[in-house]
Amino acid sequence: MPDPLPPVQQTADQDYRPSKRARKAINCDPCRQSKLKCDRARPCSGCVLRGSVAQCYPNERPDTVAVASDEKAASSDVRAEIARIRQALAALEAHTSRSGPPAAPSSSQYQVSTRPRNGPSYDDPTFLGSALSILNNDRSEDDADKHSPDNSSDAGYDDTPRNMDLIQMLPEHIDVIEDLFAHYFEACTWIYRYLDEPNFTRNWTAFKQSHRCDSLTLAIFFVVIAISLQYTPPRHRLLNSFSEPPIVLGSHYYALANVAYARHRATRHNHTLDSIEFILIKVHFLSISTRECEEIWTLRGDVISAAIALNLHRDPGDLKISSDAMERRRWLWWNVMGIGRWHAFLFGRPPGVTNDHFSTQFPVESCAKLDSTGPAHAGSFHLHSFRLVHLLGDILDTAVSLRPISYDRILAHDEALEEWLRTIPPVFDMDKVKLALALSASSNTANNRCAMQCLYLKGTGYHIRFTLHRPYTTPAAQQDTRLALSFERAATYAQKLIELYNDSIQDFFENHERAVAGNVSQGPVHLFAAAAFLCSQLISRPEQPGSYVWRENIRQVSTILSRVQTVAPAAARGLAILRALAPMFDEKAKVNMDERKRRDYLEIARQLASSSYHVVDVPPPPPPPPPPSTSRTEQPAHQPQLNHSYNRNIIPVIPQQHIYGPSPYVAADEAIWSAALGLDTGAWSDYQGVSPYTDAWPSI
Repeated sequence: MPDPLPPVQQTADQDYRPSKRARKAINCDPCRQSKLKCDRARPCSGCVLRGSVAQCYPNERPDTVAVASDEKAASSDVRAEIARIRQALAALEAHTSRSGPPAAPSSSQYQVSTRPRNGPSYDDPTFLGSALSILNNDRSEDDADKHSPDNSSDAGYDDTPRNMDLIQMLPEHIDVIEDLFAHYFEACTWIYRYLDEPNFTRNWTAFKQSHRCDSLTLAIFFVVIAISLQYTPPRHRLLNSFSEPPIVLGSHYYALANVAYARHRATRHNHTLDSIEFILIKVHFLSISTRECEEIWTLRGDVISAAIALNLHRDPGDLKISSDAMERRRWLWWNVMGIGRWHAFLFGRPPGVTNDHFSTQFPVESCAKLDSTGPAHAGSFHLHSFRLVHLLGDILDTAVSLRPISYDRILAHDEALEEWLRTIPPVFDMDKVKLALALSASSNTANNRCAMQCLYLKGTGYHIRFTLHRPYTTPAAQQDTRLALSFERAATYAQKLIELYNDSIQDFFENHERAVAGNVSQGPVHLFAAAAFLCSQLISRPEQPGSYVWRENIRQVSTILSRVQTVAPAAARGLAILRALAPMFDEKAKVNMDERKRRDYLEIARQLASSSYHVVDVPPPPPPPPPPSTSRTEQPAHQPQLNHSYNRNIIPVIPQQHIYGPSPYVAADEAIWSAALGLDTGAWSDYQGVSPYTDAWPSI
């Protein structure tokens, strides 16, 4: 029997297990490293999306037949592959837009200021983040510029796929759009300069080149078109491409702008400088085209809140941003203050921000050092209007105070207004002859611009000045000899305001290029306030000295309002209120007007001023001659009626049971009229001379 084989010495490196068959990789290296599945495409779709095509199967070579086939089909597959990549990128961008802007890196989570290390803090003392400001000390200049609010625009977002329906609603020809934009900056920014023209031009140029833009930029385009149409005369060449009148076209494009802005706010909730500009130009359009004030008041609150959220109330002088960005922020802040304070003044409401709560300097630094007697500058008008905005803030602080106000404080405000009127730049300080010539059609565009700016500055200054003294002109207040100055100045500047517009209205309407809705929107508000003040004086004392002149002034206002009501919606309601009050200050009112009739007519005027009356949005017909004076006396004593035959566009819709009932609140739409009449906050009885006078400042 053979000997058994000796045992084999096994070493550590020897293994008798059968070797495994090499397995072919079913995914490429990039997918394997990312632990992702890989398809059989060469290159795979995962590498196409990640941009790692070069690493996808680099050593694998197809056979010769496949190579020949691929080379033959390569030219036809390139476009399809590019289309796939674009589609995938569009899907990723859409997902990013729905999810909001990308979060800031964790290293900048506690960065609470955009100021440099040694500059003043942007944070108020009560802000919790002020305690963390030490974490900001090591920020570099580039990082500060990167996180600047001026760079927080929507340039990185592309809403074109979902906005194609709105883009198609733009005017068909690019030349027409560019002409409308050029007309806006040439003829629509004489008074209100809300848009930064270089930034707007960049956005428009980018849109023309790529036909892509975000929703906010598209909304701004629509509003600019709407405003430009409101400043276009009827037979202008810009209207040749449209079949509808400017007022209808403006409302159409304004509605499209609201749709685009709603899409923008649905995905981006933070405000930017562009969004503030959009709200400002919305207010500009509404102040021209609407009869209602509620939306304007709402937008006023929105734009003030957005401006404070972006720290526009702090001067950007110490920010590490360009000088152009500084000026843009200053322009925006003072435009916001102008809208906020002017409408607070009209509505008799508190100002949004007082003068001691912001530090932003005036824009146009080159103009700030100009002497009032020096030559005119391109920004001197806006600079002087911003100075009035600053004065108005102090006046409103006094006007809405619930505490007794010293009369010396009123006189101090009056002196400040007198100084402001005295320092109007000479190019805008025109007498009635120069103003009429500058407004005429024979004058050039530069003179037309200066004349319109003169009307704005003087009209606004006169309006504020007589309103400042109005609460001290009631019958009870006039018993105090110390207040005689207020009565004299209020009457003087109300008359000056009426004469300013009455002397220039004829030449203005003969210039068809300028007699457009945008240029007459402010006048009716000023004129109605002045006429309402004179009405109150005649109602309280019909036979006082100067009553004949005042009645003539009121007739002049009624004539102007009836003439401009076709292009200025605010004029229609003001005219209706004055006609309702007319029987009360007639020469025979003291003889034929008993106390019951007085209350009835006053209540009709109040109801016309309130938001309970709805203005029918139909083009008003040309006003025929006023009815005979005897027609008013034939009306029943218990129910006075308005004659609607010559003012059909004002249709009162009030239930009978509410005619004599007081309004439960004063909405913004009512406030602009009741404040001018002096009807708000209990001042209604001042017309009847029964309200006791107090040292407290009555509401404007």
